This record gives sequence, structure tokens and C-alpha cells, in this order.
Amino acid sequence: MAFPTDKETNLEIVPLFINGKYQPIASSQLRPVISSRSAKPVYLYHSATASEAEYACDVAWTSFQTWKKTNSWTRRDIILRAADLALERATELIAIQVSETNCTEEFARFNIEFFSKILRELASRASSIQGHTPQAQTPDTFALTIKQPVGPVLVMSPWNSPNLLAARAIACPLLAGCSVVFKASEMSPRTHHALVQIFHDAGIPAGVLNALQADREVAAEVTEAIIAHRAIKKVEFTGSNAVGSSIGQLCMKYLKPIFMELGGKSPAIVLEDANLERAASLIVRGAFLHHGQICVSTERVIVVEAVAEKLITFITKEAEKIQHAGSAVSDRIASHAEELVAEAVAKGAKAIVGGPGYVDTNAARPTILVNVTPHMKIYDEESFGPSCSIYIVKDEEETVELANSSKYGLSASIHTEDMLRFIRLASEIEVGQVGMNTMTLFEELTAPLGGAKGSGWGRCNGSYGIEEFLVEKFLNIAGPQAALGFN
Repeated sequence: MAFPTDKETNLEIVPLFINGKYQPIASSQLRPVISSRSAKPVYLYHSATASEAEYACDVAWTSFQTWKKTNSWTRRDIILRAADLALERATELIAIQVSETNCTEEFARFNIEFFSKILRELASRASSIQGHTPQAQTPDTFALTIKQPVGPVLVMSPWNSPNLLAARAIACPLLAGCSVVFKASEMSPRTHHALVQIFHDAGIPAGVLNALQADREVAAEVTEAIIAHRAIKKVEFTGSNAVGSSIGQLCMKYLKPIFMELGGKSPAIVLEDANLERAASLIVRGAFLHHGQICVSTERVIVVEAVAEKLITFITKEAEKIQHAGSAVSDRIASHAEELVAEAVAKGAKAIVGGPGYVDTNAARPTILVNVTPHMKIYDEESFGPSCSIYIVKDEEETVELANSSKYGLSASIHTEDMLRFIRLASEIEVGQVGMNTMTLFEELTAPLGGAKGSGWGRCNGSYGIEEFLVEKFLNIAGPQAALGFN
């Protein structure tokens, strides 16, 4: 996976990958990827123009005409080979992800191993695509439906879990028979292109998977050029609520369907019959893992007052063991997380662990807050940092009311020993998935994953993810005696 090297800086350059090959590099379009850990550039990338993005769409449309006709076994075998290649190249992929996103080696390794599992599970569903035969009510007619790929898809994936999120986002439309224009994150272009190379080496034909990236100054123009292109039939976006809102408006403007998984303000609800020590351990890990840069991180703890004091004691002990929760991908991300904590404390919140400030220049201090109120930004703004807020309520009814007060609805956990109680409460909480005695960070590769409300719509994983990129077409077969028109 050797890339060209810039003569002036001696840094590798990540080009655009279109029609199965890297495109010519323009020195005026080179931008750096800055490591927040070293404050130095680690790679350069070629920032796409709108015309280059439109070319990728043209190529995706042409390749779609052939790819949509491949059988499910062909697609399955390619994705399985990609899963094998990911593990074979794990050492290299881990090093790239760590250098770009400043994550720990452990987290990067998890990314690689988990995305290999994701691909295997998705590949196993490739041949499950099928229509059905509804009962026709018109005499001498036969009805059936077939499922077909929606067409070329724009896929946009984030930097925070760049391998596993992008792998899933790309594999689902490919298995459905769609071609892909992949807009890689400008924060992790080297990681994303290494992943694209894996799919290509596994056997994806030239033009079926194309990758480009754009810096923030031109990102809106490039994104609109792709969405507006007549070849693009659907958009998949994983990222923040704010950017998702903008992308959603563009899709509405051009009448393109969109599948979105956005941010979260995930609550962990703790009831009086919970195992408090276990709950505290899971809450702290869910809040601090990967510097809190996970959409399903535990940002809120809602505990009934009967056990609030004990839970806070356990959470404090667990949290005080963690002096450093990893590094932010950029100073901007770290600053945002720290500013939310500082603003809350300035308005009356109390930090029982940590507080405003930094562990080092690119890592906010792990923090647990109490006395957070709705007039503080951190109340319902995703921090994407290592912090969570504890809220004390009277009873079950208040737990549900507070949990649902957020504009987000991605994930939640309920800590209780009563399964029927869990099911009753889980059915009332407005999120895409609820775990019993788990972190808010959980998923099953055979089960649907997605959000509600401001956390997006659509479902990924298994057959659910592949179905997002299929359209169902109704075929009506009329015999010689069938009634015609509206008679």
C-alpha cells in the first residue's frame, strides 16, 4: 500500500482513488493530517474538487451497470477475502490508525478485529436477498416482488472508529449490488484508503468502489456536487448531529434518500435493585473509553434516589483510578469537550471527579459532574469527550421522562435484576437499542443498530444493513382473462 512521497516534506501523500487507480496529484490541493499528539503532520492528502467528485460519480454509474448483475456468491466471496486481508495486515492498519487519530493501540486492534467480524457476518447474509409473492386480488393475475440494488451510493464515515464504521458502511451497499463513492474523513484519510485498498485487493472491480477526501473549506461544495449528481441514488452518513442535519437538507433538496447514524447523549439508568458496583464499573468505562469519542459513549447517568449516594461513591472510586482517558483526535475536539465541562462548572455544576482542564495538550481531564441543569450546554450537547453527568430522580417514571428529554436517541442501558421491569422501561425509552446491565456501548452483529429522533434513522448490521440499499419492485403478471384498466 505504498503511496507517493512529497519531495519537500518527505511525507506520504494520500491521492484520490477512482476507477481502480490513484489519480494525478496537484500540489496546490495538498493538505496535512496533523497529529494532536506531536502537533506535526503525519501525512498529506489530495483534497478533491467538485469536478473530481463528479468524475467519481460518473465512474460509479458505469461500473454499477455490471456490478449489479453479479451473483451473491461472487460478492460474498470478495467480502470474505477482505475480512481475511484485514487480519493479515492488522499490524500496518493499527499503526496507521494510531498515527492519524491518536487512539490507543488496543482500540485500533479492536477496530481491525471487529471489522473483520462485521464483514464475515454481512457476507453470510449475501444470498438472503429475496422478494415475495403477495396474494393477487384481481382474477387471472399473479403478483410478485423482486429486490434490486438502489444504485450508486455516497458513503461518508467518520474518523473516531475509522476502520469498523467505514468497513460496515461500504460492505452493505456492495453486498446489495450497489457501487460506492466513499468520502473518506479528512482526519483519517490514510486509514480509510488502506481499507479501500483491502476491498480492491480482495477483488472489487475497478470503479465499483471509489474514494476521495476534501478539506473543510471545500467539503460542503464537494458533498453537494456528489449528492446532486444524477448517478447517486442514496446517501449513507455517520457523524455528528449538526453535520447530519446539513446533509439531510441537501438530500431533501435533491430528493435523495439518506441513512444516517448520528450522535448520542446515551443514558445509563440505574434502579434500586441494580448491582451497583458492576453498574459503576460499566458506566465509567463507557464514559471514558477512547476519550469519550464514541457516539454511544455514556454521557448521562440517571439513578433513583434510593441508591444514588451508594452509586456515586462507587462511580467516584472507579473514576479516580483513571487519570488519563486517551487522547483526542485533534485539539479542536479536546477543547470542545473541556469547554463544555468548564461552562457547566461556571454555572453551578460540581465536578466530583476531574473538572475543567487538560491532562496534557490534547487530552481533556476525565470528569464526572453532578448538579447539571438544562441551561448548561452539556445537558444536551454531545461532548465527545471523557465526561458524564449524574442525575438523581425519584422513581421509574422520572427516569423515563429524563431519558427521553434529550434530542438524541441512539443507545441506552438499564441496570436492574428484573427482566420484566427492564422490558417495560426499555419499550418506553426513545432510542434505537437498550441493553440490560451493559455499557451503553454495545451491539450484536446479527441485530439491527441505529438511532431515533436526532440520532438518525435506518439500521445497519446483518440483513438489516443490506436491506437499506435495496428497493422492492412490484411485478404484476396478467393472464388473458385478467380485467384491464379500472373495469
